[in-house]
Amino acid sequence: MANARVSIAPAYYTGSEVTPEVTVTHSGKTLVKDRDFTVTYHNNIEPSSYYNSPWVGIDGIGNYQGYVTKSFTINRADISSCTVTLSNESLTYTGSSLRPNATVKSGDKELTLNQDYYVSYRNNWDAGTASAILTGTGNYTGSVTKDFTIKPLDISRYSASLSQYSYTSDGTEKCPDVTVTYGDKTLATGTDFTVSYKDNVKEGTATVTITGAGNYTGIINTTFTITAAPGKDDSDAGKDNPGKDDSGKDDSGKDDSGKDDSGKDDSGKDDSGKDDSGKDDSGKDDSGKDNSGKDDSGKDNSGKDNSGKDDSDKGNQNSSMKKAKTLTVKGSAARATLKKLVSKKKYYVRIRTYKVVSGKKYYSKWSSKKSVKIK
Repeated sequence: MANARVSIAPAYYTGSEVTPEVTVTHSGKTLVKDRDFTVTYHNNIEPSSYYNSPWVGIDGIGNYQGYVTKSFTINRADISSCTVTLSNESLTYTGSSLRPNATVKSGDKELTLNQDYYVSYRNNWDAGTASAILTGTGNYTGSVTKDFTIKPLDISRYSASLSQYSYTSDGTEKCPDVTVTYGDKTLATGTDFTVSYKDNVKEGTATVTITGAGNYTGIINTTFTITAAPGKDDSDAGKDNPGKDDSGKDDSGKDDSGKDDSGKDDSGKDDSGKDDSGKDDSGKDDSGKDNSGKDDSGKDNSGKDNSGKDDSDKGNQNSSMKKAKTLTVKGSAARATLKKLVSKKKYYVRIRTYKVVSGKKYYSKWSSKKSVKIK
């Protein structure tokens, strides 16, 4: 066997004894194992190293005799040929790094972390595709990559707060700031969520829709209210020119001509020389009462003095109150008398009060209409 040529097939670490195929030729003839020679293996479990040198012993039998040895190499195993599984291949965003555990097997043998391989992670913070990279060490070499998914966090179960929940209508859009928190983290507008507003101009309930973005998904809806400006009613009272009522007259009840609703001028007299009550220059009417509607005792027809309140009256034969005439009662007067009404006709009347604050009039809503038929 001294003149025999020996070759050994490549060998790789398996964790068990490695017995690569041995080929022996002699004088150009390939010998047959167990007929012409036998083989024994030595140091054939661990990969080749300074401390371990695998070798075989070949002993001739039958027509051959003698003994020869031959060293060979056991290579470290490539981890890419192993089976890799992750403890979870789909996780949900948490704001921290996510590291699912890895299990690596070579056949039935389970590899040991940090002895046979170590793991690093890539893109494992934000929603999207992350990776676990396993790199062989010790008896293993090479690397293998295993991907897993990070899903966006659903924020629909969380609450959002607004910077303001009540506004007064002024014809402009109302857009309160939105704050959304997750644990002790405050989400960023435009990065973590977007905001849209609906019905946020006129009086009523406005809706805020918060939609998750980036690492977040889902929708949160919340609301706020818009109320009418103080002193405004449904008929937009108070929007007229300052100091004028619906008929275009000023506080005195006069129009641009300087006359009031009855056509009288500043003197309180009409063309007949009588004032609003039908009285003459003496200040008394035919009944002997003066301009205040009171008799010499200081009392009116009811026997009561005229303490009153600040009201506005309208009288009109049209129930829609269109083109109704307006009489402004100033001071503390609690009543007013409408003159020159036509007998047998039905008239409609309604009132409202006003208050002057800093030179500006604020009106109440109109009362309901009352009808009366003149006898």
